[in-house]
Amino acid sequence: MKDAEIAKEKDAKRFLMLLLSLSGILMGFLFYMLRLRAKLLVKEKQIASVNQEKLQKTELIKETLNATTGLLSQFTDDVYKISVRSTKSSGGEIDDILAAISNIKKSFRKRLSAITNSEAFIESYPVLRNLDEFTDQERLIIVLLQQGNNVNFIAKILNSTPSSIRGNKSYIKKKIAASELISDENRQILLQILE
Repeated sequence: MKDAEIAKEKDAKRFLMLLLSLSGILMGFLFYMLRLRAKLLVKEKQIASVNQEKLQKTELIKETLNATTGLLSQFTDDVYKISVRSTKSSGGEIDDILAAISNIKKSFRKRLSAITNSEAFIESYPVLRNLDEFTDQERLIIVLLQQGNNVNFIAKILNSTPSSIRGNKSYIKKKIAASELISDENRQILLQILE
């Protein structure tokens, strides 16, 4: 009987050891799966962040191109109409051409302003806060440079020339240095963007 009890106790101990071993293995597996899931969640967040940043860049370029697309053709049509009229009449053609140019510039500035004053734009680029003394084009240049675009590309989408954009960069740097509204931290960030 004692042998049977000893055997029963040994079986119970073996069963308990087996149960503890299986529990340990299961706990280890669960810990591994939780850790793997946490890593996957971090990776997903990083990917989502990168995708959001790419989407913001794409949206800004799309909005800017939409704002500027058609202006040149509108200008060309206006100049063509004026030149056709000028062959029929003798005065005022220069004033009409200058007015057409002025209208295009106003339209361009209005479209840029709609982009840079939108809530989405302001929320996406917090570095631009307190830059009220900067023009809409200057703010767009800062953002486009921050996104890694070169001067030639920026000139193309803003219907400008590379030398004009380089000049704007220099002027923006001077404005940043002289501004009392920009914090030192933002000043450093902005100057790094413009390098």
